[in-house]
Amino acid sequence: MERGDIIFGKTRLPEREVRHAVAHYDGEVAYADAAIGDLMKALEDLGELDRTIIVLTADHGENLGEHDYFFEHGAYLYEATVRVPLIVRAPGLIPPGRVVSEQARTIDIVPTVLELAGLPIRTVSRAGASSRGPGARRRDRRRRPIRSRVAISIRRIRASTWKGLPESGAWSGPIGSS
Repeated sequence: MERGDIIFGKTRLPEREVRHAVAHYDGEVAYADAAIGDLMKALEDLGELDRTIIVLTADHGENLGEHDYFFEHGAYLYEATVRVPLIVRAPGLIPPGRVVSEQARTIDIVPTVLELAGLPIRTVSRAGASSRGPGARRRDRRRRPIRSRVAISIRRIRASTWKGLPESGAWSGPIGSS
């Protein structure tokens, strides 16, 4: 058995081994959560927590058996891979508990944080766009398609509640767990 046999579902791991591997992943998440808690406590102890913008995100999700794809994130563009958290804490600027259902792009994070901090966007990046500035109205963001790519050959477009793999002609919606 080769590594790819497990990753791509050719060979199924026993359920006990899958649960064990997922438990390791859960441990990684718990460790990151504790580290973020330590950072926030240190900022609070310094009196800087309410003056600090905190952004938490990830570069990719993880497949834990969805579509018979295990413990990998590089070959397919399923929701488990491309949907990642984006949590922003900006005291006095973003209300606590606010949830935004529209898509966001990681390229837009830096311009958004610069705008929140009152810094000029043009001096650092022209590639992304602030999610708070002109042209970022709710209806504009909802309609803007998001493009994803793995290597060179597999591309994915997601717009609002529909997604597709243009090369294959495969489109689906509404967005669910696939």
